[in-house]
Amino acid sequence: NKMAMFGFVYSEPLTLSVKNTAKKEMYTGRAPNGILLNAQHVWLTLKVFINPAVASLPEHAHLLAEPGCFLKRVNKVRTNRECGTGDDEQAKVESVLPEKVKPLPISQEQDKKWFELIKSKVVDKTEAGNQQKKEIEEGILRKARREEKKANATVTV
Repeated sequence: NKMAMFGFVYSEPLTLSVKNTAKKEMYTGRAPNGILLNAQHVWLTLKVFINPAVASLPEHAHLLAEPGCFLKRVNKVRTNRECGTGDDEQAKVESVLPEKVKPLPISQEQDKKWFELIKSKVVDKTEAGNQQKKEIEEGILRKARREEKKANATVTV
């Protein structure tokens, strides 16, 4: 209710999307400081709110732009294309998305440079950080051993 009083709108689909991504990526990588990633705080408590007053500003239009014209459907998955592209008659009458609202192009090299910048700013200067890293890794090993025991257990009927 507090967020709604400030004009924010809760988004269940975006909340579930982010939580599911965090769950899938659990313990799959390391932070730049070497600590194993878990993101438990994300998949347990995160909620996504949208501020319509900000989201509707023209300077943010590129953040939500996606190809909007139907291309094909394969295995119940719909794929769109940029409007105004293609060789058919329909493409000739479609409105083309203005350049100013198209998503900003980002290359792998830019992505890599951004990660390196963030990595250079993250420093674990405490013994507590090293202890946390050790505890997390030990927890993962214990979990893996339990799962291995379960897999190797024989069932007697």
